[in-house]
Amino acid sequence: MDHGTFMLMRSELDEHCTDLLESKAEEYARDNFDRLNQFKRGAHLRNCHSVEALTGMMLKHETSIHDMAGLVGKGEHFDRKKWMEKIGDLRNYLDLLFTLLIDEGEI
Repeated sequence: MDHGTFMLMRSELDEHCTDLLESKAEEYARDNFDRLNQFKRGAHLRNCHSVEALTGMMLKHETSIHDMAGLVGKGEHFDRKKWMEKIGDLRNYLDLLFTLLIDEGEI
């Protein structure tokens, strides 16, 4: 793949991720302006650090991608929309992890 095509695909995924983050903000930060509230609440409920709560929730997305990749290796095909959904979720969790680390004073 040439550089221009790569950057175009990356922009498409970036836009998808941004749209998804915005829609999820309305769902998860509805009455609380803290975008990271779900991870802090999860940490409190599980008696762990908020970063651990986030990475635990992120694991669901990682395993889903792993499962899909294993099926691709066996000849299964998933459409572009499905891959964008799964990859976008994981990318967004990595962004949330980065901001949570900053918010918690870890970096």
